[in-house]
Amino acid sequence: MSLKNNTDLQRRSIRLNTSPPVKERVFTEQAQQLLGVGRTFLMEKKANGEFLVGVHWVYSSGRPKSRILWDIPAIQQWQEDQSKKNFEAAEKAAADIETFAEMGVA
Repeated sequence: MSLKNNTDLQRRSIRLNTSPPVKERVFTEQAQQLLGVGRTFLMEKKANGEFLVGVHWVYSSGRPKSRILWDIPAIQQWQEDQSKKNFEAAEKAAADIETFAEMGVA
């Protein structure tokens, strides 16, 4: 293969790789396994608006009567954010507790 042909192949390859990445979405059953949560948890978060359409979930056909696809990386990010938020709140609450060990010390 000549250098010119090799360069042409590289250019075509680069053009092919410019499309947006494919989202890693799965149906409810697989989402439960991958995320370690139950169906009820997923549906509650969807219903109360914590999971956003187009971000955390979509209808597989784009219509409400179709199955739901869950965006695994987006939900994992949500899990991480919530875990950090709850951990920090617990740490702050613990730090705000007054200690009485120093009282009565002369």
